[in-house]
Amino acid sequence: MNIIEANVATPDARVAITIARFNNFI
Repeated sequence: MNIIEANVATPDARVAITIARFNNFI
């Protein structure tokens, strides 16, 4: 997964990825 690229792409993508990472972490 290109987390950095998506993070730079758009703020919405950053929020979505943050939520996805949080859910995966649990």
